[in-house]
Amino acid sequence: MIPLLPFFLVYCSGILSSISEGRDYLLPWLLPVSTAVCGIYLFSKRKHRQRIWKWLFLFLLIPLGFFLPHWQFSDRPANHIFFHLEETQKASIEGIIIESPKQFEGKVQYNLELETIHYPTSNVPKPVSGKARITLYQPENNFLAGDRIRIEKMRLKLPRNFNNPGSFDYVNFLRSQGIDVTGNISKQRSIKKIGRINLPLNIRLPIVLKKKMMETIDKNLPLESGGLLKAMVLGEKNFLSDKLRETYTASGLAHLMAVSGLHIGFVTGAAFFLIYPAVFSFLYKYWPVKVMAGWSKKVTAGLCFIPLIFYMAIVGPKVSTLRAGIMVAVFLIAILVNRERSIGNTFLLAAFLILLGQPLSIFEPGFQLSFMAVLAILYAFH
Repeated sequence: MIPLLPFFLVYCSGILSSISEGRDYLLPWLLPVSTAVCGIYLFSKRKHRQRIWKWLFLFLLIPLGFFLPHWQFSDRPANHIFFHLEETQKASIEGIIIESPKQFEGKVQYNLELETIHYPTSNVPKPVSGKARITLYQPENNFLAGDRIRIEKMRLKLPRNFNNPGSFDYVNFLRSQGIDVTGNISKQRSIKKIGRINLPLNIRLPIVLKKKMMETIDKNLPLESGGLLKAMVLGEKNFLSDKLRETYTASGLAHLMAVSGLHIGFVTGAAFFLIYPAVFSFLYKYWPVKVMAGWSKKVTAGLCFIPLIFYMAIVGPKVSTLRAGIMVAVFLIAILVNRERSIGNTFLLAAFLILLGQPLSIFEPGFQLSFMAVLAILYAFH
């Protein structure tokens, strides 16, 4: 049995019991209780007798999973936009564009780190914190990441779901991306650039590299081919034509445009096979004893972290990317510590780490489908 499985199931039961979608699925409390019972049963059936501290740790995972989704939103500072929002009033806001604007057909989307908000009921602007997603319903974009902008007469609001059973959970989707409020604007002249800052290197570098790659694609490929390559390599599907998007969806190949395990695996696998001969030759020439001890494989695994982190930084922190990246990273670490056969534990550790950072990801279809696909592959080949 996979050692991490009981702990993972018990932790998931805590998350499922914290949100109404998990508690009320099919029957009240059926899903969280059955998940916890399965985890406890598997733990009790282990061959070796478990010590009391392991049982204690197992049961502590339930309250951890229950409270973690709420703790993430309970420590908002006093100046958070949540405490100063007046949804019925239009306001002037200032903030910094912290990601490259996303262009879609007929609209542009900005992710803004808020700095101030000024309602007509207040004499002076209020300093605020939080992240807003602003949609401009015009195709032109004149702003870049790092620009400080002011938007006049715009109504900010909290994201809300439709109350249809089984509908898309828009609120949790935005929460997983760190978005606190949303706003729409129809005229670009309402947005003014008032300054510019140098974003931190870890944010600025991926943006610059991604922009350079997209410019290179635009220069060397036709519009439709370039849009397809951007979608398949960088996950930027907004450059696809509606006809091409529908064609890939109808043929069942739309998953090729969602950066996931296939893409991460290709990048890391290609890097491994390219780096390994050079590492082997170098070690064989200067330290042949290290080659016989298996160091060529370990050194190559360590070097593969560079292209892995580079690619993940460029495509962004999507759930499918994080899942695949963490899983590959854990597998590389397993090579370094001579534990590369524990594929099941590698798979569960990737899921565990993602759910510790983003517990609500368990309710996202992308998270569920990506992990179920990997689980099916593991079952088929073992």
